Amino acid sequence: MRKRMYLIFQDFQTSKEKLFTVTTTDTKLGLKIKELIVVIGIGNSGGDMAVELSRVASQVFISTRRGSWVFNRTADNGMPVDMISLKKSVLKLRKILPPSFFDNMMENQVNKRFDHSTYCLKPKHRITAQHTTINDDMPNRLASGTLTVKPDIKMFTENGVIFDDGTKEENIDVVVLATGYIFGFPFLDKSVLDVKQNHVELFKYVFLPKLEQSTLCVIGCIQPIAALMPISELQCR
Repeated sequence: MRKRMYLIFQDFQTSKEKLFTVTTTDTKLGLKIKELIVVIGIGNSGGDMAVELSRVASQVFISTRRGSWVFNRTADNGMPVDMISLKKSVLKLRKILPPSFFDNMMENQVNKRFDHSTYCLKPKHRITAQHTTINDDMPNRLASGTLTVKPDIKMFTENGVIFDDGTKEENIDVVVLATGYIFGFPFLDKSVLDVKQNHVELFKYVFLPKLEQSTLCVIGCIQPIAALMPISELQCR
């Protein structure tokens, strides 16, 4: 089970912006074309929400602490990017060549599509150090100006937002939280399965090593680079 991970802003209670989570539907948001929106978080959900909202809102700001490397879903010749990057030949080379070689190659490739430094998205970590953001339309929305990248939020005002770099945006109508989840297993005793800092010890990512008999398995408690369901199906086998 997942719990939404809310960021705590002590001054948000005095502001007039509407607060929503990333799972809120467009109907519930009740958006108007002239509204200004701030999306907090640049994971896949936050990126998708920011891009879609930028099509109907007057302006969307996406706030991120560290930035992110942005991939598109297709690689050369229209092939899915995970089919190209996770081929056996590539995986064998990754065991031989240093990680910096692949970091440089992949960073150059994504920067050819759009320069992450130009759009204030370049993070300090290398591209293989953390999960990337998958989004096909974000470069177009950034280039058109309907979506703007902003740093972390310092504080809220009565009707606006002040960011860490000192910039301020007034008359913000909606704030969308895309700050992730904390997962757990509240239906099981902690002596059986305990989650600490979003990490759980599982043998082969399936079996509980502390049980005397392997009568309990966990399926889908993984975070792959590509799709989750095919790997979960293999776990079931």
